[in-house]
Amino acid sequence: MVIKVFFTVLVLCTAAVVAVGLAIHFRVKRHLREQAAPNPAPEGVGLKEPIAAPVGPGEARSSGDAGVEEKRPE
Repeated sequence: MVIKVFFTVLVLCTAAVVAVGLAIHFRVKRHLREQAAPNPAPEGVGLKEPIAAPVGPGEARSSGDAGVEEKRPE
């Protein structure tokens, strides 16, 4: 009777270790596949609008947009 219990526990522990090993294997495989994907080209390469300069504390604008410049028609 004791041998049957030990054998059952051994089989269940082995199955659990195999399941955890497979889960780790597939997660690592998926992670490496996501890293190997080619990165798309960055969209901010050719900026057409100038970036606003930072505004000091004494130069805050009244509109609430302290770091944003107004767009003026040309």
